[in-house]
Amino acid sequence: TTITALDSDVTLTNASNNFGGAVSIQGQDVQVTDSDSLVLGASTVTGTTTGYDVIAGGAVTQLSGTALTITGVTTINAGSNDVTLANTSNGFTDAVEITGQVVEIDGGTTKLKIGTSTIGGDLTLTSGNAADAYGITDSGTVTVGGNLLVTNDVNNGDIDMETLAVTGTISLVTSGSGNATVANTTGLKFADVRVGGNLAATASNGAVTQRDTSGSQLGEMDIDGTTTITVSSANNDVTLDIPSNDFTG
Repeated sequence: TTITALDSDVTLTNASNNFGGAVSIQGQDVQVTDSDSLVLGASTVTGTTTGYDVIAGGAVTQLSGTALTITGVTTINAGSNDVTLANTSNGFTDAVEITGQVVEIDGGTTKLKIGTSTIGGDLTLTSGNAADAYGITDSGTVTVGGNLLVTNDVNNGDIDMETLAVTGTISLVTSGSGNATVANTTGLKFADVRVGGNLAATASNGAVTQRDTSGSQLGEMDIDGTTTITVSSANNDVTLDIPSNDFTG
C-alpha cells in the first residue's frame, strides 16, 4: 500500500484493517491501524500534531532497505508483540514512544530520543548522531522488563538516559570520547559497558553489580574517562569486582 498525501493528513484507523504488504506513506500527521502484523515501508511524515501513530495487533517491522523519516513524535503500539525498526537510514526528529515485547530501534545518523515506553522484553537502541553531543536520550520513563542495550556508534556521541526502569541488565557502548549517563529506578545490573568518555550511573533504589544472583559474571567494564556511581538509597552496595574491568580515569 502506497499513499502520497504530501501536505495532508492520512488516517487509516479502522480496527479491522489488515495490510498484507508493506505500508508506505507520505503525509502530514499519519495514523495507521492494522489488526495483524504490520510491515512499514519507506515513509516521510512531516506533521507535528499527532505525528506518526501506528497500532498493530501483531509484530511491527520494516521493509528492508527503506527509511522512516519522521518529524513529529513516533508512537508504535504493538501490544505484547515485537517491534523492529532497525534500518540504519531511519531519521526520527522527535521522540519515539514504543509499546512492545522485544524492541529494536535504529535512529540512523540522527539523534534518537526515546519517550515514555513500555517494553516487556529486551530493548536495543542504536544511533550514530554527529550533529550534537547527545546521540541517545530519553524524555519519559522507559520501562524495560528484560535487558537494555544502548550503542552510540558515532565518534564522540553521548548516551543520556536518566528516567529508566530496567529490570534486567544494562549494556552501554560509546565511541571516541562519548559519555554515558544513566539512572535507574531500582538497582543497576551491568553487562558489558564500554565508554570512551565518562560514565555516570545512578541506582535510585538498589545495589550496583556486575553479577547475577548466583554470582556469575554479567559483563565487564572498560571506561576511558571518569567513573561516577551513585546509590541514592541507604544500605545498598556497589560491587564492580570483575578482574578484567579497566577504569582509566
